[in-house]
Amino acid sequence: MIDADPDPVVVTRSSYGVLADAYAATTAVTRPELAAWRDAWAATLPGRGRVLDAGCGPGQHAAAFAAAGLRAVALDLTPAMAALARARVPAVVGDLRRLAFADGAFAGVWSSASLLHVPRDDAGTALRELRRVTADGGALALITATGGTDGWESPQYDTGPARPPPRFFVYHDEASLRTLLTDAGWAVRSVRFEPGELRDWLWVTADAAG
Repeated sequence: MIDADPDPVVVTRSSYGVLADAYAATTAVTRPELAAWRDAWAATLPGRGRVLDAGCGPGQHAAAFAAAGLRAVALDLTPAMAALARARVPAVVGDLRRLAFADGAFAGVWSSASLLHVPRDDAGTALRELRRVTADGGALALITATGGTDGWESPQYDTGPARPPPRFFVYHDEASLRTLLTDAGWAVRSVRFEPGELRDWLWVTADAAG
């Protein structure tokens, strides 16, 4: 159970703190289609450029960027997740809505399954922050959930006797997501619909408008 009118970000962060090891085990192997899409996007970034994995989880994508010769920095709201990522790449704890990086610090930003936990009223703020820390002409790859109903969902992971609280999910349709991105200073390059087992996804690429 959760308290009445809880802060969805605080509760979701607590849930991922319990889930961290189980989540890392489940996501240890990236699906080939996703890995290919990620690597093709990373290849558009300048060699040795800085890339931010915003909402990194255990850091598997950030590690792939580092292996490709990019200077990867990982960020996650949950300390336990950031600690797992830190074993692979430099990683910090932080909030997508208030990024502690300088303007234009990164050539690219990767955000996989993190915007979906940002309250709807704060989504524009998060996307503007991602744009702020991306250099003009830089790139964004964004994966977020679509086709569902906003609300609390119980985690589907084996955490043994631990009982993680539910996580809060926000679902964006393509039209509204395009508007949010444009208003935040992103020029949308492509949107790809990908069906999933538990939820469906939008895979988006965009450029930082100058």
